[in-house]
Amino acid sequence: MPQTKKQEKKKTNTEDGEKNTLDIETTFRSFVELTDDFVFMLDARNTILAINGAAEHALRKSKKQIIGKTIFDVFPKNAAAGYAKSLKQVFETGKSVAKESPMPASGKMFFINTTLSPVRDARGKIIAVIGASRDMTERKNAEEALRESEARYRGLYANMAIGFAYCKMLYDKKKRPADFVYLEINDAFERLTGLKRKDVLNKRVTEAIPSIQKEQAELFAIYGKVVETGKPARFDIYFKPLSIWLFICVYRPSPGHFVALFDNITERKNVEERLVQKMQELEKMNRLMVGRELKMIELKEQIKKRTS
Repeated sequence: MPQTKKQEKKKTNTEDGEKNTLDIETTFRSFVELTDDFVFMLDARNTILAINGAAEHALRKSKKQIIGKTIFDVFPKNAAAGYAKSLKQVFETGKSVAKESPMPASGKMFFINTTLSPVRDARGKIIAVIGASRDMTERKNAEEALRESEARYRGLYANMAIGFAYCKMLYDKKKRPADFVYLEINDAFERLTGLKRKDVLNKRVTEAIPSIQKEQAELFAIYGKVVETGKPARFDIYFKPLSIWLFICVYRPSPGHFVALFDNITERKNVEERLVQKMQELEKMNRLMVGRELKMIELKEQIKKRTS
């Protein structure tokens, strides 16, 4: 029986729709297989319905060995129980769930960021859950290494016998070093200077020590040169605002900033000064003794001449 034009158009639209659906499914499947994320589908009984190549590679098992098994067949009991709990939440609430968790597989421990989303049929009933897990192991390891490094640094930094100050240099309108802000200090800074953290941290040095620009202008020039050139400097200085001697090492860790490591050497300088005074006194006494000896020799010579 010949078809009408309307029937032919309907058939063409149906075929085009089926082709478009097929193209979308093919594109989606290609994307799922090409992504590095672990993609999988599960039902309400924790059964694995599908996985992609990335998940297959991570688990070191073929799709045939995994599909149709439950997550309790594939993962250790504790890990599977956690996954089952999240899966149940999606089925019961109809909402997506995202979480980070460890994933033991092939004798290794992965850290994954997983998003679980409901899959619904035409009537809106949840028939499965699709998940995508991203391997965060390298990032987690890097974060852990960073935390350990920071902990070591903090321990060293907190227990240093010398003072530490991390500062940001500030400039005037003519771009000359005019001030600096204390961004971080250690406990030794307080002990060596007598300045308290609450009075110094995140404040300009001219706020913490108001007389510094007038009494110690050369310090700004030294710090400014280190920040400008990147060349470290080491020097002794009598810090007039606090009436103490300091030995300072300063370097530039990043543009616009400097770190000052210092020690209060007032006692050493006082000892050196007393030694210098003693040496001067001894030298004076020595000159006097020599002078007396010379006079005694001269007197003896005179007596000898008179008696001969």
